[in-house]
Amino acid sequence: MTRPLAFVTAITIAAGVFFAGWDLLGAREIKPERRIDSKTLFDLVKVSFAVVAGAGALVVAYRRQQIDKDGPSRSATLVMTSSTAAEGVRVAGAGYGPAPGG
Repeated sequence: MTRPLAFVTAITIAAGVFFAGWDLLGAREIKPERRIDSKTLFDLVKVSFAVVAGAGALVVAYRRQQIDKDGPSRSATLVMTSSTAAEGVRVAGAGYGPAPGG
């Protein structure tokens, strides 16, 4: 599934769930208020954190999937990089340290 199609599908499902809940609750209009009480404020904060946590979980799951997909080539790259880095440190450090015989 391509990314734009997945995004549109997710938005469509979210809208469907919202309107189904709206209908099940029997709401017909939104009453505008200038001030909100603390319960509404805390509910808004909880929803905000839930949205951020959900988005973060999706990002982590996506990255994990990409790493698992690239696993064999990634581990070969890490082995090559770590052995090259170790060799570079050994060569760079060869001119330093105590003098031979001293």
